[in-house]
Amino acid sequence: MSERNLLWTTSDPRGFRVSLAADVWKHIVAQHTEFEPYFDTIRITIENPDEIYFDAKSTQTKSTGSQIYAYYRARLLTGEFENDMVYVSVKFVQENSRLQGYVQTAFSTNRIQQRMRRLWQR
Repeated sequence: MSERNLLWTTSDPRGFRVSLAADVWKHIVAQHTEFEPYFDTIRITIENPDEIYFDAKSTQTKSTGSQIYAYYRARLLTGEFENDMVYVSVKFVQENSRLQGYVQTAFSTNRIQQRMRRLWQR
């Protein structure tokens, strides 16, 4: 995925690298226009989440070897979304003998889906 225009790369609390590509950011704001002012909250949610979950159902729909994780963080949004959490979906793939994560989408939500399996909690 090195041919993509990456806006940033950071690490999550477990030490895994996660990147946001420009085309994904465009997709996020096209699908969730209310999220446009919250560009930095995606990186903050990855770096300092409240919880990280494994999404087995979404993982099953992806190519072999990739895994989908959900990052949640509360108290980052304002206005009508202030009671919501930031949800960031990250696809991890094997690259150069290490796992690399790529943001797939992000939006506000008021619940964690029951299908998720918690892996990490602050």
